[in-house]
Amino acid sequence: MGAGAAGVIRIGLSGSATYRLLPALVKRAGTELPGLKLSVHGEMLTPHMVAGLEEGSLDVAVLRPPVDSPEVALAPLAQDRLVAALPAGSPWADHAELDLRDLADEPFVGYPADSVVTRIFREACRAEGFTPRVVQEAAETSTLLSLVAAGMGTALVPMASRILSIEGIVFRPLAHPPAVDLAVAWRAGEETPLVRRFLELFDTVPAPGRAPRGSRPLAVVRPPLAQEAARED
Repeated sequence: MGAGAAGVIRIGLSGSATYRLLPALVKRAGTELPGLKLSVHGEMLTPHMVAGLEEGSLDVAVLRPPVDSPEVALAPLAQDRLVAALPAGSPWADHAELDLRDLADEPFVGYPADSVVTRIFREACRAEGFTPRVVQEAAETSTLLSLVAAGMGTALVPMASRILSIEGIVFRPLAHPPAVDLAVAWRAGEETPLVRRFLELFDTVPAPGRAPRGSRPLAVVRPPLAQEAARED
């Protein structure tokens, strides 16, 4: 435990990270840190994960910036694009690509108002000159897509969500897709060997989505203590 090779890490993950990143992360942890136990909290919204880091109920979180907290440190993982999830019977499902304004008169289902994805989605709609009519909200991506499959409305979700194969849904790209970032977060000043060892696993785990321009497709996570050690070497 003193060397950071054993112990428990409490990790929170956003919806799409739960599906795409978690399996690879668990596999890598099992290989590199067989004494590590993960307490996983999936399908969480960014504000809830930030609160968990601040109050100490989470050690690490994979969330969507921005984060406005001096108590939380971040390292970028990847950038994803929002895509339209349509009921299979929608007339727009026959189109290979959509403009967001095409959906201006459609009912939407979406994440709660405090979700980062919701903020980006609403800003994109305003830029296209309309306010989306949201008829139902759901915090979990799996639930949101189930509502789409039931014909309740259209949703804009991160592209990585397409890994969920739910009958009755058609995913279509947008001509000018809004971007959403993904980052790994931890408590600023965290110095436990276990957290540092766990963060190093992100160096070798492919991040879901598309990497930000000018960055590597794999995360390079160095907590402040590791950066200082690298400079001393």
